[in-house]
Amino acid sequence: MSELPLHHRLLRFANKVRVLGLRRAWDSVRAIFRQPAGPAFPLASANRDLMLAGSLNALRDYARAQSERQTVEKGFVPQNIAAYFPFEYTAEDRTLRYAFFPALNTSRGVVVVFHGHVGSDIHPIRYSWPEFDLLLPLDNFGWNNLGSWFWGELGDNFVERLTAGLIEKIRAERAAPAWYCIGASMGGFAALYYALKYRADGVYAMAPVIDLKGKIRDNRSQNIAGAYTHLARPDDEDLHALPDIYAAAAACDRLPPLFLVQHQYDRLNLFGTKTLPLVQLYNERRAWAGLRVHPAIGHTGHDGSYEE
Repeated sequence: MSELPLHHRLLRFANKVRVLGLRRAWDSVRAIFRQPAGPAFPLASANRDLMLAGSLNALRDYARAQSERQTVEKGFVPQNIAAYFPFEYTAEDRTLRYAFFPALNTSRGVVVVFHGHVGSDIHPIRYSWPEFDLLLPLDNFGWNNLGSWFWGELGDNFVERLTAGLIEKIRAERAAPAWYCIGASMGGFAALYYALKYRADGVYAMAPVIDLKGKIRDNRSQNIAGAYTHLARPDDEDLHALPDIYAAAAACDRLPPLFLVQHQYDRLNLFGTKTLPLVQLYNERRAWAGLRVHPAIGHTGHDGSYEE
């Protein structure tokens, strides 16, 4: 932050005050200068359950319990939607809400930021990218309005059509020289899918749910009706209508530069069977790909960041 020019820091703080209010804006600035106290001794913060786990299955059971403990209650809807996503894009008699933050300096392109499931927690990034326009679409469709992977519901990809139309509109208005996708988890899937299908200039994906069809099949086999199964028509047994990251990558004539971050043990996205095929395709096509596998367990708390 100290390397930023004074006028940029003032503009950024003014924008925080406008969006968050004076108290929350000031608290966010104070937090930058707070240094957390270090542990009293090297292993003070170590997790004993993980240190003493006797097998890989024990680690997976722990990760599953932690993930379930962190799951948002069904029916939760992000609050203050109109305040966080003040603009509307309408097509096909449907409306997609979004936020847009123009670059503070000369724009180098548009970055489309896709949030995670039930997510509206990505707004702090707006203060960190002065040379890019930021477009933040809101996916409050899908099961219980918690998100549809920016695709749609019951076999109808109307959310994809809305989102793609909005991206095209913003790029035209800004005369963007380039555009990029970024997201985590559900948003990581969307970032990959839109970057591959609509030819973005780059994509940064954190813990993406790559194999969406696989998750739907798993839920169906366990008779779980929820966010995944709501994407497909009940009679679409082979999931022909659903989006496929691998197929989109194979059909792409120019694979966009990819940086992918994942946990080593992520039960929603197994590295060997889900991520590796995509990485191998990039290698076979000699496309640029960066990969960081964080030695961690679980799906939440990924090692990437929206500012990286």
